[in-house]
Amino acid sequence: MLTEDFEKLLDMWYNQMMELHRRKGHDYATKGDMLANFKRVHKACQLYDINPSERPEDVFWFYLFIKIDRIRNLIQAGEAPDCESISDSYKDMILYLRLTMAYNVEQSEGLQEILADALKNRPPTKETT
Repeated sequence: MLTEDFEKLLDMWYNQMMELHRRKGHDYATKGDMLANFKRVHKACQLYDINPSERPEDVFWFYLFIKIDRIRNLIQAGEAPDCESISDSYKDMILYLRLTMAYNVEQSEGLQEILADALKNRPPTKETT
């Protein structure tokens, strides 16, 4: 690759990253502090003793706090999101809950037993009637 072509790629990537930063920064940060989201989520993690590097289930809480903070930031600012909708953030939060439930099943109750029980109690479908 020619140096000139590589530099064009670098410029293109930089411009794409800056556009993404502007859109996402609007949703997560305040106008006065671009790092506000990091600081608020950090405080929440400290308050609730959340450490994703120590406990995998804490990753759920970390992601959840990020979404909660984003929604709160948008509502407080009274602005529409530039990236994903607030509704999509709520859906992400629901998905995080379901993933955490699956993780807990895998860790404690045993996935195979839960699935076997679910199959026994499943309502009949058109194929089985």
